[in-house]
Amino acid sequence: MPQAVAEVITGTGVLYIAAETVAIPTLTGSAADFNAFDSPGYTLDGVEVDYSATDKLITVDEESFPVDVLIDKETSAFNVKLAQTTMQNLYYSMTGATLTGGNQVTFGGKVRPDKFRVAFMGPSPAAGAVRQILFFRTYAKSALKLTYKRSGELVYQCQFMALADSTQPVGSRAGIYKDF
Repeated sequence: MPQAVAEVITGTGVLYIAAETVAIPTLTGSAADFNAFDSPGYTLDGVEVDYSATDKLITVDEESFPVDVLIDKETSAFNVKLAQTTMQNLYYSMTGATLTGGNQVTFGGKVRPDKFRVAFMGPSPAAGAVRQILFFRTYAKSALKLTYKRSGELVYQCQFMALADSTQPVGSRAGIYKDF
C-alpha cells in the first residue's frame, strides 16, 4: 500500500449512548442518525475502541503446523473517560446502577446490568468524510473510582463491552464500522 498522509485520521468525534430498547439506526453519515441517543459530552483522552480475538488452532497428527484456525472468542469495547460528571454519566459508568428522576443513582443487588447501544461519529480518512461506529448491544463493565481533589478533574471511566445481538445476521452480530 502506498503511503497516503490523507489516510492518517486526526480530529475529534462525538460519543452516543442509548438504551438497548432504542431502535438500531440506519447509518447514513449524518449526526441525525443518533437523534434518539444521548451524547454524554466532553471526554478526557478521547474515545478508544478495542477489538481482540482468540483463536483455536486445528492440529492433526500428520502435520507439525496447524492445518486451520477458528475464531474461538471475540471481545470489543468502547473505552472512555467522561469528563462531564452528571448523574446520567455516573449511571452509564456503573454496571449495576439505576438512575431515578435524573438526580439519583442507586446501586447494589441488580442481577443483570442495563444494556446500551453505543456509537461514535468522527473523522474518516476521506476528505470531508465521516466514520460511524455502532455497537448494537453493550453493557457497562465498571471499576469506578472517584477521586475528588483540588488539582485535577473528576472523571468517570467507562468501558462498554460488546455483546452479540441475535437479531443481526450471523457474522455481523456485534457492530459496524462505516465510512461516508
